[in-house]
Amino acid sequence: MVKKDLTMRIPENAIAVMVANAERDYPRETCGVLVGKHHDTVLRAIPIPNQAEQSTRYVFDPLVFRDVEREADREGLRVIGIYHSHPDHPAVPSETDRALAWPDYFYVILAVERGRVVEIRAWRIPERKATPEPVTLVTS
Repeated sequence: MVKKDLTMRIPENAIAVMVANAERDYPRETCGVLVGKHHDTVLRAIPIPNQAEQSTRYVFDPLVFRDVEREADREGLRVIGIYHSHPDHPAVPSETDRALAWPDYFYVILAVERGRVVEIRAWRIPERKATPEPVTLVTS
């Protein structure tokens, strides 16, 4: 069950991983998963190579994603969200993001301009193509 206040906690080390990943892959979108114990608390950000042919999309290798899920499960954790970057675009879910969203996940989007992350925002997308719900990020 999702909490009504829609708050997500992310440690600084996970933020650092996402930022480094997004800046390294610019001008292509980067992507990865967020692993945690509870639905709203991230413990790790794990980059997954983007296999999309277009630079403005991201696609996970399903076998790599499965391996991350299995490793998390062995540790008593689970995938609770996905992160990706928006090169030279705002940190707001696109139509494609909304259409492909999984309703139980948090989505963290990093806006990257000229190779530097300028904004990080989190979202819930309760139904595909629904209006995304902003999520408050709390770093520690």
